[in-house]
Amino acid sequence: FRSVLEQQTYIERNGDLYEFLTNEEKDIEQEIKDTSVDSSAITKELADTVFDRILNTNKIRFADNKQDYPFTKKLDGQLFGREHELTIHVISPFYPGRENDGGIIAQAMGRNELLVLMPSDDILMSDLTMYMRTEKYVRQNSAVSASDNVKRIIDAKRFANQERHHQIQKRVEQLLSQSKLIVEGTPVESHASSADERITEGFQRLVRRTYPSLRMLA
Repeated sequence: FRSVLEQQTYIERNGDLYEFLTNEEKDIEQEIKDTSVDSSAITKELADTVFDRILNTNKIRFADNKQDYPFTKKLDGQLFGREHELTIHVISPFYPGRENDGGIIAQAMGRNELLVLMPSDDILMSDLTMYMRTEKYVRQNSAVSASDNVKRIIDAKRFANQERHHQIQKRVEQLLSQSKLIVEGTPVESHASSADERITEGFQRLVRRTYPSLRMLA
């Protein structure tokens, strides 16, 4: 019932909170929902969240020889930044065919990739899309001449969207901590609870598989 009200713009969800909207708020909320956002912009925002805010490094230390190894950053098949020999490839809930893990894993065979398969999550997809729409709408309408009440509503949308952004990062972090880690078709068991520690553990497996001679030098 709440989802129906939300779709029909009677209520607004921000995190776990739902609020009934006034007529002016409903009009602005509908305008936000009608704001078009390029899917590539949504993917970039998610990639920034994963690699810049959560993982927050361009190199990962290999425990066996204490050397730092740079890596290619990929999300849903798209490259972000420079290419390196090793790759961390995150597959998000937005990825087409996300339900076919076998096909995704088969495509990665023979590549020096750590696959990070995030669980499906409709709420993340909805919230991230709404965050990007609101961000664009607020940016385009903040300087527009409007009544004090409309300005107040837009300001409230901006602040609420900042909290939405915070909640999105927490949700992405939680999903990454539950992700499947795969190297060359083989699952990587991780006992770490945090997202960055689990990915770091998976990266250790990737380095060992890519550079087997390092074991002989250790």
